[in-house]
Amino acid sequence: MLKKSLAALQEKNLIYISGKKKAIGTPNLYEVSEEFYSYLNIQKAQLPGFEQFEKIKITFMAMKAKLLKMKVIKQKNKRLKKSEKN
Repeated sequence: MLKKSLAALQEKNLIYISGKKKAIGTPNLYEVSEEFYSYLNIQKAQLPGFEQFEKIKITFMAMKAKLLKMKVIKQKNKRLKKSEKN
C-alpha cells in the first residue's frame, strides 16, 4: 500500500527520490517537489523552518517529561495512601 501511495505521488511529480539512506537495504529518501507546494497552494516561505521544528520538539519533550514526572508522583502518592490504610 505504501509503495502504491509513493508511486502515485511520484507520477504526479509531487515527490521525488532525493537519494539513498546509508542503512540496511539502502532505502530511498524522498523530498517534495515545487509542484507539491503549488498543488497545495502554499508558499515554501510560509512553512516553519528546521529551527522552529526543533524548538517545538524541545518544548514537546519538556512537556512530556513534566507529565511523566507528574504521573510518577501521582502513582507514588497512591501507593503511600494504600500503605497508610493497611
